[in-house]
Amino acid sequence: MKELVKRKQLRIKNYDYSQNGAYFVTICTKEKKKLFWNTSYKRQTNNNFLVDDNIYSLSEYGKIVDKTITNVPCVYKNTVIVDKYVIMPNHVHLILFLSNGEIGNDGRPMVAPTISRIMQQLKGIVTKQIGFSIWQKGFLNTLSVAK
Repeated sequence: MKELVKRKQLRIKNYDYSQNGAYFVTICTKEKKKLFWNTSYKRQTNNNFLVDDNIYSLSEYGKIVDKTITNVPCVYKNTVIVDKYVIMPNHVHLILFLSNGEIGNDGRPMVAPTISRIMQQLKGIVTKQIGFSIWQKGFLNTLSVAK
């Protein structure tokens, strides 16, 4: 009988990922497929030498990811800031700041977002728009808590 592969633990045991602070998060595509960039080639002459230039742009999937990331602060008003992010060919890096304990627009306390909840929602929205999941399970994060 084939033994199940043990997955590596990606989270700090017993850590509260809804704590205020800065988080560096990486999410990857399934099987590391390069889905987020288009690459085209342009050949030109430079000082009598032929030069190949790679020209990169976001693919349709990359544009969906970009739009979804920029919408995160709208979904989590006053609690989540996407400070920086970069979309690579087969993964995404984000720096998120959580600032919980805010009051929603309707005067009710908001549910404290966790990194896991934010990533699940982001991946879910992208999956729904594309029509199938492109994501590797889980995500990797490094945290820097600023209290």
